[in-house]
Amino acid sequence: MKNKVFIVALLLCMSHGAQASYQLVWEDNFNSFNTTAWEYEVGNGGWGNGESQYYTNRNENVSVSNGNLQITARKENYGGSAYTSGRIRSYNKVSMRYGKIEARIKCPWGAIGVWPAFWMMGQKIANPGWPRCGEIDIMEQMCTGDPNSWNTTLATYHWDGNGGTNSVNDHSMYGLTCNVGEQLGNQYRIYGVEWTPSQLKGYVCDGNGNNYRQIVVMDIPNDASRGLDAFHQADNEFYMILNIALGGSYTGYAIDGGFSSATMYVDWIRIYQDYAAYSGSKITNRSNLTTGGGTGDGGEQTVTETVAFKNAATTLEQSKSYSFNVNYTVAEQRDLWVALYRTSNYDLIGESKIVVNKGSGTANLTINLNNVPDAGNDYILLTDIRPLNGAWTTRIKQEEKRNVTIQQSCKTTNKGVATFYVDADYSGNAVSLEEGTYTKSQMAEYCINDNSISSIKVLPGYKVTTFIDDNFNGTSKSWTGNVSNTGSTWNDVISSIKIEAQGVTGKSGTYKIKGRNSAMYWDLKGNGTGAGTMLVQYNDEGDEKYQRFTLVEISNGVYNIKANTSDLVLDIKNASIDNRADVQTWTANGSKCQQYILIKVDNGYYQFVARHCGKVIEVPDNSSVADKELKLWDNNSQKCSHWLLESPSHETYDYWVIYRDDVSDMSSYLDLRNNGFAEWEGTVSATKASMYESNNALAYNINAAKDSWFGLGVLNTTGTYYFADIANYGLHFAYKTNYNGELSVKLGGTNGEYAVAFTPNYDNKWHTKELKLSDFTSKGLALGSCTNNLLFSIVSEKTTKTGAEINIDDIYYYKKSVLPIVFTETESNKTDNISCYQISSDIIRINGISEGTIIDIIDLNGINKIRVLAESETQYIYVSNLVNGLYIVRINDTVLKIIINN
Repeated sequence: MKNKVFIVALLLCMSHGAQASYQLVWEDNFNSFNTTAWEYEVGNGGWGNGESQYYTNRNENVSVSNGNLQITARKENYGGSAYTSGRIRSYNKVSMRYGKIEARIKCPWGAIGVWPAFWMMGQKIANPGWPRCGEIDIMEQMCTGDPNSWNTTLATYHWDGNGGTNSVNDHSMYGLTCNVGEQLGNQYRIYGVEWTPSQLKGYVCDGNGNNYRQIVVMDIPNDASRGLDAFHQADNEFYMILNIALGGSYTGYAIDGGFSSATMYVDWIRIYQDYAAYSGSKITNRSNLTTGGGTGDGGEQTVTETVAFKNAATTLEQSKSYSFNVNYTVAEQRDLWVALYRTSNYDLIGESKIVVNKGSGTANLTINLNNVPDAGNDYILLTDIRPLNGAWTTRIKQEEKRNVTIQQSCKTTNKGVATFYVDADYSGNAVSLEEGTYTKSQMAEYCINDNSISSIKVLPGYKVTTFIDDNFNGTSKSWTGNVSNTGSTWNDVISSIKIEAQGVTGKSGTYKIKGRNSAMYWDLKGNGTGAGTMLVQYNDEGDEKYQRFTLVEISNGVYNIKANTSDLVLDIKNASIDNRADVQTWTANGSKCQQYILIKVDNGYYQFVARHCGKVIEVPDNSSVADKELKLWDNNSQKCSHWLLESPSHETYDYWVIYRDDVSDMSSYLDLRNNGFAEWEGTVSATKASMYESNNALAYNINAAKDSWFGLGVLNTTGTYYFADIANYGLHFAYKTNYNGELSVKLGGTNGEYAVAFTPNYDNKWHTKELKLSDFTSKGLALGSCTNNLLFSIVSEKTTKTGAEINIDDIYYYKKSVLPIVFTETESNKTDNISCYQISSDIIRINGISEGTIIDIIDLNGINKIRVLAESETQYIYVSNLVNGLYIVRINDTVLKIIINN
């Protein structure tokens, strides 16, 4: 009710009733004051029109009696005003667009200053405000000193005629009045407006529906430039207002001096809509009122259409699928919808629709989503019924549940091998993850927030690599054990994670596997050969095949373990992760429950970690009883889970490699390269090496004082090996030094360590040295089944030159049969009569031979690389196709050694 100019007109009366195409979609018969449909507006201040009353929420001003809403204006002092009254509205409770809205009202008896009204305002009253939101005045009785005004109702429409500036000065309106020939308060009358996409039509008729009078018709094209789009906007439905004002600009600011009270009676309010004719029709009903289902004055028999959730929870877990049961009653075949929205911006998250037939029932609808919705408490669940194939703007009936909460649903695993904590010292929220890769979004699925990790626990056999950025980008760091505090650099910065199995590599081979606690060996129960045979421990049965198992490395220290009696592999039964799960033989299937991470314990012992869960194979209860079945158990580093790898077959390899990069020319070899070199007690220190056989070599500065000792070497920490079976092997290594004193090579066996001395060539050039293992055994070294023994070392008991440097490379044991020569104690490229020299990068010259002599150049694998027939006493041989290294030159029965350096 804003500023208006009126054009008075008396229109012809017409018969009126709810047309057949319209359906009753909402009504309030005022059997009670329904707070789900109405709210009080309270206060004074003139309400934009200079009004005199104070609106209250008291029963004295707003009440329901005998099926009527009663709004009463009273003369009384209240809240600084001399008058009180009532004003209610359906804002955010019931609103609509397009249709007929009618109210059966008995106005107060005419008195100067009394101003009852039934009207509507756009939901956008708060923003952008009036007049941009639009206003529809259905009934106003402005009682002035002219008694004709007491007989007159008016209908008026308001909008922002300047197309959206929302200035009061741009207010436009169009309204007309209707004089019914008697006081409006003489009887109940029906006041209504018919609102279609093309026009607004106000009317009045008697309380029984007779004597229809059209008051005003206005075309409302959807024209934003003229501000008329306010009557069409999907988000600007209009809500209802009922009130009595006193005084104000339209009653001449006068109030009858004898005024004491005035009451407006409202019998009912009804909303009709025609969805077929006007597809944009919509009602938003958040009240518990629908339709009465009966016949009232001016109405017709209708089916009450309803829709409501059945026991829908308002707290949901994160998911990609949500199902809801919905109760419905429909007058004809309808579309039934459920939808999930985000309140903050009313974004549609997902929706689902089915078609239901006329009648009542309960339907189940499922919303399927592409992505898991974010956690939050600002969601809306909505269900509605619509005409078939109708847009959302055609909703007939709906129910909303606001402030729906979606709780973060955390993925979990019972196979976690690494645990991440939000606080240091393994405290705060903890989440365990199994082996795999996790981006930021995947971490979030397990409720690991970005930049939240402060401490980590990692099971033995696994490596965690953390990244500062998502998708495994940015700075990274690897963790192979527990860390109680990730430190200032890594605290709360982790955005992606990789968890990988990581064990001891290079251990492929056939073994007898001996328990540390029981000294018994793995065995197949009952000498079984079929799938499902249990793994047990048993007494040593020598070369019994049921006690032999072959480790086959898959990658990175992860192995399949094959029973040598069949093609079956060791398997954790049913992929169980439970303690005491069975260990059996089974057909290989590539699953992680058939893969084992080999991790080093101490003194040559290992554990077998079941890759699928991080638990280990052990003898339960620390048992030493023969035929006891082995089981899966938590890794507590208990000795009953420690195992020695004993090689049951010896002299399998041509080479035992200690330090060498390129092993491609070795036909078969035992890889001992995982054992690290040590600098003994600071007597030497590592320095930059010069290359020999490939890109890597060892180099040390000698720090020891003159006449004191120094040493460096490598221990066998990777397993138990039968060194007795290489007693006839040779030891080869290359060295380069400027140290001018005696050196010794020291090896270890079952009875200690023994040394063999040699005098190095100290020209600071690369040389090779071969020693026989028999040189050591002749001094007393016992070569048996050894663990943690000295594989190789260079020592001096009396330093002659401090600050000297020694380089070492290409260290390995080899079968004597591989090299078809007998080595002398020193290297030689000549005899008294024959000599061999490299005279350029690709030519060697041999002197002192006879024409027709056969010359062979042989590599250290015993492979003949070049054979020529001498053409004179001096023979030139091209060697550009040979790789750098030591070669044997055999001339009949004479053997020379030469280092070729191209």
